[in-house]
Amino acid sequence: MRLCRKLNPFYWARSTVILALLAFFVLAIPPYLLGFSAFATTVNPVNATLKIPSIKLSAPVTPAIINGNELQTPEQSVASYTNGNKTFLFAHSTTAFQNLPDLQIGDQLTYTKDNQTTTYQIHHIETIPVADISMSALTANTAHPTMVLMTCAGQKSNNQYPLRLLIYLSKI
Repeated sequence: MRLCRKLNPFYWARSTVILALLAFFVLAIPPYLLGFSAFATTVNPVNATLKIPSIKLSAPVTPAIINGNELQTPEQSVASYTNGNKTFLFAHSTTAFQNLPDLQIGDQLTYTKDNQTTTYQIHHIETIPVADISMSALTANTAHPTMVLMTCAGQKSNNQYPLRLLIYLSKI
């Protein structure tokens, strides 16, 4: 009889029921509704390729992985986070995006996702301190298809890069 009571939720302590319900709802809500998840999460799965002819780049694009409040940068590929019309791509400056500083305004790239190719053109390039980065602004949805590329910049100190190179593109 005692075993049956332990399995019957009517006999559980009120706090246990509340805790169980809270855990269910937190884990059941998709991370994009919560912002960044408390667990390592894959967001916006993609099957894509990025090609930038002017710097001879052809790289696979993988889903962005969020761990805590940090985006995890893949070692060899480019990561993607999409919000509506905005595609945000990031990669290491020592691997996939090593030649990104050579890009110029007017250069074009192609982004192929799910067998659909879109061409984008660079309209703005800037290098800013890490402290000035607004991830919500960089990933905010836009009225027209746009893309942002981001990688580290500056001289590495204490295992950190102080700057980020940001390249803004519009669909053509």
